[in-house]
Amino acid sequence: MFARVVRGRKSVAVLAAGLGAVLITGGTALATFGSHTSATVLAEGSLGDHVNVRSKGVRLGIGASTEVRTITQSWEPGGYSGWHSHPGPVIFVLKSGSLSIYDEKCQPRVLKAGEAFVETPNALMNVRNESSRPATAYLTILSPAGALPKQDGPQPTPSCSVP
Repeated sequence: MFARVVRGRKSVAVLAAGLGAVLITGGTALATFGSHTSATVLAEGSLGDHVNVRSKGVRLGIGASTEVRTITQSWEPGGYSGWHSHPGPVIFVLKSGSLSIYDEKCQPRVLKAGEAFVETPNALMNVRNESSRPATAYLTILSPAGALPKQDGPQPTPSCSVP
């Protein structure tokens, strides 16, 4: 798209402003942000060694240099996380309420209190409370050392009406 080499601070600033204008007016959201949701970190720590555990049908393998965070997150009725992903798996347990978890194809999965699931690393999703009652979940987030535990992402397709 750009055939010319851009030099100097002023040119870079003009180019950046122009790209920003194109991205903003292009009609496609680059990232969506949550609304009416809050999270509290309960504990965080680092695993320095590999972990390999097998016990009666449960198997857990974690590489060295992994950060572990346990949080509680609440959604008010109508609240949503915004489109996002995580660089590692997330163990998600819904304590109360119900939530709709939308995947990158805009397909919902309804989770009810007492149910759990594991979020796949780097899978784009949006968690929404489409009920009339608050919802609360506990999450254990595993991330490579130094990685952000959550990355905001774009709305997956223009045909997906879930913000």
